[in-house]
Amino acid sequence: MVVDDIKDIVTKVKTNLPSDMDEPTVKVLTHNFPLITVAVYSKKEASREKLLDIADEVKSKIQQLKDLENVTVLGKSDKELHITFNDAKIEAFNLTNVQVICCCKKFKFYFPCGYYKR
Repeated sequence: MVVDDIKDIVTKVKTNLPSDMDEPTVKVLTHNFPLITVAVYSKKEASREKLLDIADEVKSKIQQLKDLENVTVLGKSDKELHITFNDAKIEAFNLTNVQVICCCKKFKFYFPCGYYKR
């Protein structure tokens, strides 16, 4: 195993390290990242609920694959999100409403939140 090889190397070289330093350690770190992203959509008039039902079916089938840690369906949030700005606080931070709106628009890259309407 790679971790054991690295531990052996660290053990061999630690005699060359300063004696007053902390004991070196080797840890395995795991990073979770999406393997795939699947979008469920319809060219016809399909209700949001129907698409979510289909997404849940797809999720169930994907979960049958082995060695997957997590399968998540996104898009189950409310259809609209209303944001009210506190102009005094925006001004206190030396920002403009346009700057705050631009920042909010970037949310759609992190969360499937649709489009900005004014």
